[in-house]
Amino acid sequence: MFETTLHELTCECLEETSMQNLEQKAIGAFPKTKKRQHATDEIYIMQQKWIALPKNKKLRIEATIRGSSGGKSKEYTTVVQFDDVQYEKVNTPDNISFVASNGEEYFVKPVSARNTNVHVKCDCLDFYWRFALWNFNDDSLYGRKPKAYVKKTNRAPANPQKMPGVCKHIMKFAKALRASTIVRS
Repeated sequence: MFETTLHELTCECLEETSMQNLEQKAIGAFPKTKKRQHATDEIYIMQQKWIALPKNKKLRIEATIRGSSGGKSKEYTTVVQFDDVQYEKVNTPDNISFVASNGEEYFVKPVSARNTNVHVKCDCLDFYWRFALWNFNDDSLYGRKPKAYVKKTNRAPANPQKMPGVCKHIMKFAKALRASTIVRS
């Protein structure tokens, strides 16, 4: 009756979450929104900080992103960290080179938006209330588990499908990373 193998159970538990997967889940969870994926043109990436972690095979990129909320301009901090990044000792035509925040040049294989495990975070309220907890449960949140929300109104839940995902700031940043060729679809 129960013929699930250990291999099948292991594969289910170790499923990784990619940038493309998070973007698709956010769009799928809120297909009728006029914001998020439709509002990235009004967002500007002000600065980036590239943090190379070759011993851990990770690459963390932090950005300050300017967006508007309620007609007011505001800056947000966004973090995208890729796992299993392949660092190389020398530059080759297949590598991407970048200068990290420590001033050193690094060479890496391009990161796959489809297959590379990612951890994300943005300090905007949309990400915090709509996705952070579900990203934590999905192991795609960069940082600690958010504080539990204590409901004070009769409003519907912010994320009724309990889907992990990303806000418009992370979507814009992911688009910029694809344009830089560090991330490939």
